[in-house]
Amino acid sequence: MSTGEKYSLPDLSKYENKLKRLHRQLSRKQKGSKNREKARLRLAKAYEKIINIKNDWIHKVTHKIVNENQVGKIVVEDININGMMKNSKLSKYIHMQSWGKFITILTYKAKNLGIEVIKADRFFQSSQTCSVCGYVNKEVKDLKIRKWVCPICKAEHDRDINAAKNLAKYGLTIPVGRGPFEFTPVDSALAAEPAKGLRAITG
Repeated sequence: MSTGEKYSLPDLSKYENKLKRLHRQLSRKQKGSKNREKARLRLAKAYEKIINIKNDWIHKVTHKIVNENQVGKIVVEDININGMMKNSKLSKYIHMQSWGKFITILTYKAKNLGIEVIKADRFFQSSQTCSVCGYVNKEVKDLKIRKWVCPICKAEHDRDINAAKNLAKYGLTIPVGRGPFEFTPVDSALAAEPAKGLRAITG
């Protein structure tokens, strides 16, 4: 968040381990047997538990975000989820985070309160750009880099918070009711420090 807040999904590792164990147990049961049906039901309940935990977290966080918004806009990254799912190292993380569902619910709740959700251009360099001086650090393309220091102004950045601050500034350049495609360079003069309540979210 541009406010410096971070929201993390509850640790689901113990449930993941349980799923693996239940899958193994199911595979050992004879097809068509009562024991296999019992194992299948235990597995289904475990999946349901994980879904309920994620849904509860998503609803609580999105409720907090939209209810604390004071400027009528929320900016999010237009993440290529399908493309990231093809990356074997990222697919599990993206799936567990339920980013797509999070954005869908956030957009629905925001709309009900008259808040506009703006998707920043997919090629907007939110993570690579220093939110203090505007220097673009190409090395930060590497997702392994979580913290970096701007070589120009020496500002220390947390990757996610820096990206959120840049997204907040991006949102301030776009009047409510206008999409990013209507953005012009002249509007960059309108950019200012993120106003209280403008929520920028990064993946």
